Amino acid sequence: MKLRRLASAGTLLALTLLLLCGVRGTTAYIVASSATLYNTCTPGTVTSTVEERFDGTVKTDVCIRNTGNVSAYIRAAIVVTWKDAQGRTMPESPVVPDDYTLSLGAGWTQGSDGYYYYSVAVAPGDTTGNLIDRCIQTRFDPDGRRLCVEVLASAIQAVGMGADSVQEAFAQAAQ
Repeated sequence: MKLRRLASAGTLLALTLLLLCGVRGTTAYIVASSATLYNTCTPGTVTSTVEERFDGTVKTDVCIRNTGNVSAYIRAAIVVTWKDAQGRTMPESPVVPDDYTLSLGAGWTQGSDGYYYYSVAVAPGDTTGNLIDRCIQTRFDPDGRRLCVEVLASAIQAVGMGADSVQEAFAQAAQ
């Protein structure tokens, strides 16, 4: 009986040693023969730029380009002011249609905060649809004041925000 137990213990010990040697040898082989893999992470950048055509009196085809490397939601503000001959902003605000006409493009929704929100995310390198199709100054003064139409755009990463819309994404980012 003791001989059987001793033989069983010896067999168990031999199998355990064989298993450990096999595992160690397999691990050594994998480490020695595997190619090195590098995980490279590129951080997302969210940037945008306003693109437009302007011939000195008429501004057309105003859109925003996503210049970042991730899809982005985009919003924009349109700021219309008078500038004097020295380029200083005047206190009087221009009025539609007496001072200028403004034709807005499709795909944009004006929020209660005054911003215009583009309805879909914009892929890297792509542009929104036109925010402004055409803006024309209709009132000209002999004192040299001119109409100034500025578009201020901002962008936010579209993926990973947990938002279902552009307005929701900007609201979450503001919190």
